[in-house]
Amino acid sequence: MANLFDKSKEKAISKKIDKHEVVEIAKKFEKDLSRMAEIDIKMAELEAEKATLDSVVREAGKTAMINLYNQKNAFPGSIKVVAGTRSFLFITADKYIKIDEIRAKELSEMYGEEIVTEKTVFTLNPTLVEKYSQVLSDLIMNSKKITDQDKENLIESNSSWTVAKGMIEKLRNTTFAKFNLTTLIEDLRPIFSVKANKDI
Repeated sequence: MANLFDKSKEKAISKKIDKHEVVEIAKKFEKDLSRMAEIDIKMAELEAEKATLDSVVREAGKTAMINLYNQKNAFPGSIKVVAGTRSFLFITADKYIKIDEIRAKELSEMYGEEIVTEKTVFTLNPTLVEKYSQVLSDLIMNSKKITDQDKENLIESNSSWTVAKGMIEKLRNTTFAKFNLTTLIEDLRPIFSVKANKDI
């Protein structure tokens, strides 16, 4: 009987990209290619400058959002922040940076268990999958070829933790009202974004 894992490898090998052939084109395109390279360099420089400015503006937006959150005692959602004749939309997403188990425990101890959620993904042990590839391919025959010891080791798990969904809106409820809002937000680290308005 054909092995499904071997067939899968054959398909992957056939999809590999061949070496690129070298083809000469008219010399007149050299100027265009040089200009494209110059533009790429300028774009990289402008992107770096924009990233620095975005960081500064994002911090100002975060401070404004925290102040409004404290004033209203409720999550304000997206806010329009005005600076002179310019303004930007400051968006606080209900998404958070990934944390590890140690950080998850720290946050749970500081703010309570509801502050984080754990998600575990189970995967097959690749060493054992390779070892038993033919057997796995023949599972329709209800194979008994895998040892009891290896059956226990076949499945591996990978856990990840994140701040619980919806938490950004709950930071002034009775559970969290006793904590400093700025500290809470610094600890939970929601994802912020800035969208500049096109006003003059």
